[in-house]
Amino acid sequence: MVRCECGAEKTVRTKDLTIGGTVSCGCHRRRRMVELNTKHGAFGTREYIAWSAAKGRCFNPNDKSRVHYGARGITMCDAWSASFEAFLADMGPCPPGYTLERKDVNGNYEPDNCCWIPAADQSKNRRVVIEARQRRERARAP
Repeated sequence: MVRCECGAEKTVRTKDLTIGGTVSCGCHRRRRMVELNTKHGAFGTREYIAWSAAKGRCFNPNDKSRVHYGARGITMCDAWSASFEAFLADMGPCPPGYTLERKDVNGNYEPDNCCWIPAADQSKNRRVVIEARQRRERARAP
């Protein structure tokens, strides 16, 4: 059993270590594959995950959340849907503990309607919460 530079442990043959057949637990290969297959190097970051999930909700018919987004007509602007780099340029880095938010829950994913907000605050802007608040306000109105 040997410990990789990343901290993972792996059982390898002594011969593979001495001749250079094994250089890591597999993390080196995974890291290299990500580098080769992404042009922006941001795969797996909070920003990339948020962009990819939003795009899936809008366009992927197999996304289970699509019924609440793309099927309701919510889409992503052309620049963002075509390019993660355009999304990142408009949104900037995502602060730790923040998530992608649409200011208007019925609006599209586009620069004027999106921002990063704390995850705890995002639940206050859900469609069901807003609709319930609006019903309460209408009931109180004279």
